[in-house]
Amino acid sequence: MRAMRSSRCPSIQKGFGHAFRRPLKATGSYEKVDYLYACLPEKPKYPFFCLFTGDIQMPPLLAPADTTLRRNPQEPLSYQLYDTFEDYLSPPIEERLREMNQAYPIKGLSAFVSNGEITKGQWVLYTQTCLVGQITNGGVAQFIDNCPGLILDAEKLLSEFGPKEMQDAYSLAAQRFLDVIGQHARLNPEATGDDLDPFWADLEAAWRDDDEERFQALEDACYAPDRNDDASNWFTQLEKHVLDWVLENPGDFVAAS
Repeated sequence: MRAMRSSRCPSIQKGFGHAFRRPLKATGSYEKVDYLYACLPEKPKYPFFCLFTGDIQMPPLLAPADTTLRRNPQEPLSYQLYDTFEDYLSPPIEERLREMNQAYPIKGLSAFVSNGEITKGQWVLYTQTCLVGQITNGGVAQFIDNCPGLILDAEKLLSEFGPKEMQDAYSLAAQRFLDVIGQHARLNPEATGDDLDPFWADLEAAWRDDDEERFQALEDACYAPDRNDDASNWFTQLEKHVLDWVLENPGDFVAAS
């Protein structure tokens, strides 16, 4: 049985997400930063099936053509990615990504890349930021609890951008939850609203007493005191690969001039 966990769907106000911890530049520790990491499975307030699926599809929402990145290349990768997220995924763009993911947590956010409603770059940067931000703030359990719609996306992200050891550690940590997603994807990948109730119940039932042991390797790498200076750290490798890719593909984020 699952013990001492928060409920799967705590209520939050629109515009308020979970805080995460941004590394303090001077000490290497973390400060709490309020930001929109609200990838919680709220019931949609709008008819998302009209906005995101079917005959009506919206093109990607991109940053203005004159957007410039404020990142400092001399700073640690985690700081650069934080600044890049804020510049490329402004609140309206972040909100759209989040609402898509909340509405259809079984098929995940990557499905909207396939149908042209978001770009691969937006998917990469959003998924990486939520994955790392949630684990940094509250461990793997917080990521799974707060971002169930990104569990599958994180596996896909790591398979392309993460080191093999990190991929294996994530697969071990998330396997039972991935199995639930796979089962429901075969039944009804487009489920949304009340149709998701069986999915939430099965996802909650997937927790086990040994979860913390299976999460340990990822959390040890995340919380390593020398993480920012260790090029072999799993999270540092992921951050470098993602940042390099993002910088090489500005067209995935910025509108053409």
